[in-house]
Amino acid sequence: MTVHDETSDMPDVTRESSPVDDRWPAPHRPPLAETARRIAASPLLLLAVWGVSRAIMLREWSAHYQYITGDPRYYFWALHSTPSIDQRLPEYPAPVVGFLELFRWPAANLSSVYIFTFAIGMALLDAAFTVVLWRAGARLAAWYWMAFGFCMGSLIWFRFDVLPAVFVGVALLWVQRRPGRSGVLIGLGAAVKLWPALLLLPLVHRGEAGRRRVQGVLVTGVVLAVISWAAVGWTRLVSPLTWQGDRGLQIESVPASVAMFGKAFGHAIDWTIDFSKYNAYEITGPGVGVALKVSTLLMGLVVAVAVLLAVLGWRSSDRPGHRLTAFDFTLAAVAINALLIVANKTFSPQYMFWVGAPLAVLLHHAGRRGGSHPAQSVRSQQRIAWWLGGLGLVAAVLTQIEFPGNYNDLIFVTPADPVITGDLLIRNLLMVALAVSATVAAVARYVRSARA
Repeated sequence: MTVHDETSDMPDVTRESSPVDDRWPAPHRPPLAETARRIAASPLLLLAVWGVSRAIMLREWSAHYQYITGDPRYYFWALHSTPSIDQRLPEYPAPVVGFLELFRWPAANLSSVYIFTFAIGMALLDAAFTVVLWRAGARLAAWYWMAFGFCMGSLIWFRFDVLPAVFVGVALLWVQRRPGRSGVLIGLGAAVKLWPALLLLPLVHRGEAGRRRVQGVLVTGVVLAVISWAAVGWTRLVSPLTWQGDRGLQIESVPASVAMFGKAFGHAIDWTIDFSKYNAYEITGPGVGVALKVSTLLMGLVVAVAVLLAVLGWRSSDRPGHRLTAFDFTLAAVAINALLIVANKTFSPQYMFWVGAPLAVLLHHAGRRGGSHPAQSVRSQQRIAWWLGGLGLVAAVLTQIEFPGNYNDLIFVTPADPVITGDLLIRNLLMVALAVSATVAAVARYVRSARA
């Protein structure tokens, strides 16, 4: 079975724009906006700002946040001390073990070297995604990703969640021009973290491009699953699912917001925060059982939304001016990612990267003309993209303030610090707003295309 990569031989129904677009002028840019656009088009300026922003992040890490290296330190310990390959890091998909082993080879038996090589790898990945966006003509996306990384801070170098986020970001960048490769990247992302697998559903669409995307995901997933099963066995293959199912309510999750509010503003001793065997701080106390059930129901809702988008995508029109565009697919991916974060009983700070990369690509696709009235369509798309992108940036800043900035004030203080708890709750509300806004907009656009 072969996954085709290019769409040059595809019929017009799979392209992002059509000849009809030329009859409509691009939206008029005010002089100030045009000047800003020209300045932002300088690669040297991007390189300079990127370098300065990352230098500031390095300075902040060196001065205040060296303790956030705990995750790569844990990876090294797990890989180094567990002789059996089928027992290493059972909370992660099996291919992740191979990826993390890449950094252990030059480190030998030194955890400090492992942490250093891991951080360098993530920094290169951050830079590579910026370069890929720029070379693809996605200048605004490159600037947004750089700003998003700065808002998240040095955490970007010490969590491998950046890898699936970049896979998904590039996949959405290529979603129509290279649908086969786009599907392969979604499959690779799912092999690293399970969540990208759900993005297959919104990408379903009649026609050659849709078939290639689905083929790319399925072929990649099946091949990696078979290799993993042969290497580590069935129990290890499915262990990430059972691990996630057994976890408690992490303090940063959206469903934990009511309990965290009580911990800070109510009768604080009714709630207890402990470090669980799942390497997370979890809260117990009144209402936590209900919150876990709500989380389960919300996860079911996320799957239902993804299935709905798949059905609407399959029924959507292939007529010029009415078909789904790269913007629609990316908007749907943003919605699903944000819904997953909101519904999850776990919300580690690095999950923010799940939405950061798709939001960057969404800003790029928002400027592409499409639909029966392209000028009006661009304006509508840009309003949606800027609103969601703005929510994402503010949520990223609040996330860094909470972790690594003031995490101890949440877990080691009774009652929990009201200012930092307020920061956490506002961040969670912003993520709910982002998820709801993106979902409503995505479903509306899919419904309009399906009715055409």
